[in-house]
Amino acid sequence: MVLHDLTVTSSHLTGALIIKVVHLPGEQRYGIRRLQHDYVGEWVLLLTGREPGLTEPEARVITQAVLAIVNDLTRIGHLRRRPNLDDDLATLGQAVLATRLPSDAP
Repeated sequence: MVLHDLTVTSSHLTGALIIKVVHLPGEQRYGIRRLQHDYVGEWVLLLTGREPGLTEPEARVITQAVLAIVNDLTRIGHLRRRPNLDDDLATLGQAVLATRLPSDAP
């Protein structure tokens, strides 16, 4: 599974990217931030296409929540060794993706 290959087996790289990107020279930092923004944007488009009533800001918050869960949990050693981690992350991600944010309307 792509999720496992990229995030679980290379969690040290994901962690470095998350933590160290702010220390890169401006042009490199901008390039990585642009890639991250584009990556999130693709997920936002997919999510709003699947859920017609979902606004772009809602989809962005939900997408960021799923990415945070995956990135954080795969950086915890004993969790990374769970035999069904891919399935567990997929279940958590689907639960968050199914979430509707409370509206501001009274």
